[in-house]
Amino acid sequence: MSLFCAMILFLFARCDIFLDEHDHFDCVQSIIQKTDMDSLTHFVEELSGEIETNIHGTPYTIRSRNKYYEGNEKAALYIKQKFESYGLSTYEQVADDSCKNIVAVQKGTDYPDQEYILCAHYDSQPRAEVSPGADDNASGTAVVIEAARILSKYDTKYTLVYALWDEEEYGYAGSRYYARTAEQKSESIVGVIDLDMLGWDENDDGKFDIVTDATAESIELAQKVAEVNEEYRIGLIASIYNKEVHSDQLSFWEYGYNAILIIQNVSDDDVNEYYHSPEDRIEHFNSSYFESLSKLTIGTLAAFAIIEPPEIKFEHNNLIASCILSEVDKPRAF
Repeated sequence: MSLFCAMILFLFARCDIFLDEHDHFDCVQSIIQKTDMDSLTHFVEELSGEIETNIHGTPYTIRSRNKYYEGNEKAALYIKQKFESYGLSTYEQVADDSCKNIVAVQKGTDYPDQEYILCAHYDSQPRAEVSPGADDNASGTAVVIEAARILSKYDTKYTLVYALWDEEEYGYAGSRYYARTAEQKSESIVGVIDLDMLGWDENDDGKFDIVTDATAESIELAQKVAEVNEEYRIGLIASIYNKEVHSDQLSFWEYGYNAILIIQNVSDDDVNEYYHSPEDRIEHFNSSYFESLSKLTIGTLAAFAIIEPPEIKFEHNNLIASCILSEVDKPRAF
């Protein structure tokens, strides 16, 4: 018998042991460390037209993701292709003739009808042939893709939805359609983490905003993100900002769902000066800041979906076996 098999048998034999806080920490920490700056950079460069990508076997450079240009449709195909390569059930949600969301679903093992949504918008401004939108919002889009790449290897107790919205720049059309449809179907959305503009920190102070609201338990959701930043020593400085900042989290508040926005330090006006211009390019990123926000996001989602809430105990073997088996039994895709 191999050492690996013996370990698994031992874990499954110990059904009387519950996962303690140390094991919680170690599992989430191991997931955080899988965040890969090379893959994040590569995703941003492909999405913002810095490098050529390959979409269904055909070379293409995404020079604009604005709704009025071909690159917007190509970006949707690119995203769908990425999600599918990770073995996720993926679909296009068509809101209208010009608006298409790309959604990937990872079913939970224990609570398949309760979902956490990690999301961002993939369209860009300005309305121009060159509209790279590296910070706004290839940065958020890349983190959603990276989270899917990493977490798709794990069994999650809650369902994870990786969603990339179209037409945020035109009245949050994509996310509003999704939220309205979810409310009509009485879907149980436990929490929404929206990402927008994660690459700019001009003064290198590590500050970022968690934009929240009194809707449902959105404030508690924001506080949990701040706790993850501290507990896992991400090294950022969080500001919980209870004020309307225009992005897709607004769509979910409109329909009564828990939602927050993670964004660069808009509360102190440290906003990308190249915002909505053809110069919104990755060369202006603070790369260590972008990496830290990516780690925080992926760690938070792991803490929510893989680790049970403290008040619900579960068997020690279940999570540890998941953390081990996922790396062996499930194929990797980059």
